[in-house]
Amino acid sequence: MAIRYFKCHTLPYPSYELVADSTVAGKADLAWVNGPPGAGTSGSTLVEYALVASTAATTVATAGYLDTSVSITGLTNNANYQFRLRRVNGIGSGEWTGFVQVRIAS
Repeated sequence: MAIRYFKCHTLPYPSYELVADSTVAGKADLAWVNGPPGAGTSGSTLVEYALVASTAATTVATAGYLDTSVSITGLTNNANYQFRLRRVNGIGSGEWTGFVQVRIAS
């Protein structure tokens, strides 16, 4: 009898420690840490990071990133924005991080 090994492919683990800062007018800088150390991508190749920026209930930007930081420009000065992030792999999307809030510099 042959023993077979299967690799389980699941949704990616969440990222964490999302932080946002704004020191330049119209721009927000965001950084995060990948999901639990050593967690990898849960058996499927990591495709992107999906990032959502919103004011109240209106989404103003969605983007995918392979890095652990990004700058978003074209934002309204002196406005409050909320950002959240999730990892995406070939199976689907992981959990969103909690929202972080930043007031855009003027």
